[in-house]
Amino acid sequence: MPTKGTMKRRKDRLVREMTGLSLRHPRDGHRRVHALLVADGWEANVKRVERLWRREGLRT
Repeated sequence: MPTKGTMKRRKDRLVREMTGLSLRHPRDGHRRVHALLVADGWEANVKRVERLWRREGLRT
C-alpha cells in the first residue's frame, strides 16, 4: 500500500505533467489532457484530473 509521502509525490508529478501538457496544448481542456496522460501511461481518473486542473487554476 502506498504511503502518504508516495501519494503526494505521485500527485506532484501528475500536476507537473498536466501543467506541461497545458502549456504545449493551450486549447485543450482537462478531458483532452486526461486522454493524453492515459496515452502516456498515467493511471489517473478523469475526475481527479479535473479536480487538480481547477485547483491549479489551469485554463484552456
